[in-house]
Order: sequence, then C-alpha cells, then structure tokens
Amino acid sequence: LRLLSTGGSSGGVLGFDIEWRPQFRAGGKQNRTALLQLAAADSVLCLQLAHMRSVPPKLSKLLADTRWVKCGVGILEDCIKLERDWKGVDVRGRVDVGEVYLQHVGSTDGHSTACGIKALAAQLLDEEISKPKKVSMSNWENQPLTAAQLRYAALDAWVGYGAYVELARRGSQSKLTAARRDDTTDEEKVEVDRQRAVRRAQKLKENRRKGREGGKSDKRDRGAAAEKRQ
Repeated sequence: LRLLSTGGSSGGVLGFDIEWRPQFRAGGKQNRTALLQLAAADSVLCLQLAHMRSVPPKLSKLLADTRWVKCGVGILEDCIKLERDWKGVDVRGRVDVGEVYLQHVGSTDGHSTACGIKALAAQLLDEEISKPKKVSMSNWENQPLTAAQLRYAALDAWVGYGAYVELARRGSQSKLTAARRDDTTDEEKVEVDRQRAVRRAQKLKENRRKGREGGKSDKRDRGAAAEKRQ
C-alpha cells in the first residue's frame, strides 16, 4: 500500500507484471487480468483485481504517471491486456528489460538468446528462481491466493525491478531511457494481437498432434494387450 501513497513524489522505478486464470479450452478467449504486481526495492504489491469492481484511482494515477518507470519482460503485451481488461487504465513509462538485456548486453556476453525472467534473474541478479508450471497455470482468481502463488507473482515483478537497477548500474541507463515508451501505438496493438494469434494456432496444432499420438499409443497398447491374452 505504500506504493500507492507515492503518486505525488518525484517518481522512480517499479517492477511490473500481471497474472490471469489460464484458459484450458482450445481457442477460448483469454480470461480477464486477475492480479497486478508492482515491485520496489523492499516491497511488492500483489493486488487481486479479480475481486474488485474497478482499479483504485490512486493505482490508476500511478500507472499513468510517466515519472514512474514500469519495467518487466514482455511488458507491452501485459500493458495492452491490462488496459483492455480494466476500463480507465493507462500504463505509461514502460521499459522491457528483457529487450534491453538481449539487444545491449546479451549480444556481448554469450547469452544472446536469453531474455526471460529466469535468465535475467540468473545472469543479472545471480539468483536462481523456480517457475513451476503448476503455479503459473494455477487459478489466479483464488481467494485467498496460496503462499506459492504469492511468491511466484512477487518474484516476477521483483526481477523486473532488479534487472532494471542492475542494467543501470552496469552503465546501460541511456539504453534503458531510450527503450522507454510513454504510449502504445495502434501498430503495436495489432502486432501483439498477431503474435497472440500465432501462439494460439501453434498451441492448437500441438494439442492435435499430441492427441493423434495419444490415440496411436492407446491403439498399440490395446493391440499388445490382445496379443498377450492370446
């Protein structure tokens, strides 16, 4: 809650991330953003939007305040989703620390393909973090959230914050500033939608492939069982 009381200050850096309940129905629409995480140096706010009617005015003001940098991995897509899911939200001052690392640091240290949360934590913060799928694909609308969910969510936002601070310490402040975006263009929204559609199509294709392989495996098992009985 201290984070929400800082809207009138001179600004700073906040790690940013969101979570939502996974959609297990093939081709189904994404569920609404359920959780918003904002991280500072010594605290993380995990706000369960799923059980609120609207985003608190102080939080909306903070998200729109360009004096506060919001940083994370894949943050453009998260910002667009949050803005679409919750009327009146406008996230400004975003920086994708994964892109900054990939473009300006990764290419010189032998890790040019690493820009995810786990990689950033390991390579920039010297921290090994766990990203269990059981938690990432859990119900983020649970009330209350489990300790495992809160830890997972808080770490994602905190790594975004920590990566920004560490990149700045390593002399990349000018690159971080250049990567900052205070608005979202229509072209970016179209590209995010295109990428999401591609991922959805790939997932459908993979599910169908697994289904066919599973059917063949069942058929082989039945055949082997029949031979065994004979």
